[in-house]
Amino acid sequence: MQTDFEEFTLLNVYFPNGGSRDERLLYKLDFYDAFFEYCESLRAQGKKLLICGDYNTAHHPIDLARPNENKNAKFGNTIP
Repeated sequence: MQTDFEEFTLLNVYFPNGGSRDERLLYKLDFYDAFFEYCESLRAQGKKLLICGDYNTAHHPIDLARPNENKNAKFGNTIP
């Protein structure tokens, strides 16, 4: 969702989950690329961006609802 204010543009985004299949991870990475390209186009117009939402990216065990169940996840949910 995009809301334009006088001083900034607010983007509230739900990023796709990468899941555990190659196709889902590629879809998520393609979404990231398209989203970042869109953000750059807004910035080129002089807009200041405020971006929030559900990024669906887990870097640490605390980022997951069930970290023990995801210890051996194949992709982005891998926990050290």
